Amino acid sequence: MDSLEEELRAFRQPMRFVPDDVLTMIFAYAIPWCSGDGIAMESFPTSWDSETRLDLPWTLSHVCRNWRALCISLPRLWSTMYIRLPKSPGPGFGEKMDVIYHRRSEPIPLRLWIRKDAFKLDPLLPLLKSAHRWRCVRLALEYHGGFSHVDVFHDCLFPCLTHLSLQPCRTEKRIAYIQAPRLQKLELIGTPIRCKLSFPWDQFTWYKSTNSALEIIGFMKNLQEIVIEENGCWYHKEYKWDAEKIILPRVRRLEYGYVDDSDKRDLNSVGPSDSLQNIWLFTHYNFTSLQTLIIDDSYHAYDQRLATSLPSVIELSLCFGDANFIRGVLLATPNVQSLHIECDFDTESLLCPSPGQPSVSDLHSLKHLSFVFKSDSLDIMDFPAIDEAVTALKTHGLPLATISFYSGIQDDGSTVTQTQWTTCVRDGMADSLREWMDGGLRVQYHYDAEHRFP
Repeated sequence: MDSLEEELRAFRQPMRFVPDDVLTMIFAYAIPWCSGDGIAMESFPTSWDSETRLDLPWTLSHVCRNWRALCISLPRLWSTMYIRLPKSPGPGFGEKMDVIYHRRSEPIPLRLWIRKDAFKLDPLLPLLKSAHRWRCVRLALEYHGGFSHVDVFHDCLFPCLTHLSLQPCRTEKRIAYIQAPRLQKLELIGTPIRCKLSFPWDQFTWYKSTNSALEIIGFMKNLQEIVIEENGCWYHKEYKWDAEKIILPRVRRLEYGYVDDSDKRDLNSVGPSDSLQNIWLFTHYNFTSLQTLIIDDSYHAYDQRLATSLPSVIELSLCFGDANFIRGVLLATPNVQSLHIECDFDTESLLCPSPGQPSVSDLHSLKHLSFVFKSDSLDIMDFPAIDEAVTALKTHGLPLATISFYSGIQDDGSTVTQTQWTTCVRDGMADSLREWMDGGLRVQYHYDAEHRFP
């Protein structure tokens, strides 16, 4: 009877009899960010208030005694955290931070996203005990008042740090010395050129500039990849147009994205003063080995000052609002072999030759051409005009081998199926595809997918 009773208990509460190794796999699946890497914001857990709210893995550790013991025994579950330092830490806050973030995660490297509301450095001290294990860190310390990024890095060595995202306090006048011998990837957010940062600049191979002064790029001579995201901040007024041009010989990939958060501007009302930062970037730096260029900018004009400035580019992606704004990029990249175009309107204008204006027909090495036709924009696409323009490219002798179409990532509420989208694109582009396919061209359709150069 005793043995039968044990078996019946297993039927009533099967989860209590799941082996620990299976539970470990389940916990890891429930907390995917613990297997993540890098400093991308989306790779961290969602916002968590350390004073009032519990989230994974805390909730798992409160289910029962066995689950708590197992959770505490798995350092990886505690190795990635979002931490918001409160203005007024409650009793025992420092001890709790020490137990949760320092002891439970030992001895593995840490990924941390730290935001500051506090005026004093005290809430951060328990975390600094584990500075030797910081590997990927986001520091949002822009709040004015109290301690700053200088205090975090002061007299501290970060031997494991490889990725750092920093939003510094812009009013800080002291120099921040960052000692991190393995640091190779850096993101700076809202950082002016006058912000005093002493980095091991020559170590960086990847850099992301988020609303930061583009002059900072010139400090990093060994960069291989640059990502720039902007929305028209004040720091552009600091640029020196007469400065000597800087050569960045190792940059292979450059992504430039501009988003206007105001939602008030007319795409047809861009004035000369609005075009400063993008033109300055390509006229101030010489990217002698650049192979992949990605531009997502519907607001700025790229004029003839860029002419033949990027002859090494062979992969080009353009997301734009007006074809005339982006023609200067085609003039700068005459040797492109793979071109990706995303535009809800005016696509055909970029394809068609225009007197005195560069167009896709001038790219005599072009082998791969791709478009984005979003499922929710099919009704406004001028398929007859685009179809005619793509047909006309054949008369210019372009060595096209493939034409690809992408729908982009579908929203949860999308009502257009893959079959409907494919049929619409195929019918809309029927004449040009027939013309090109007779010569051996391949056509590819990518539903619920985004284009990305490898």
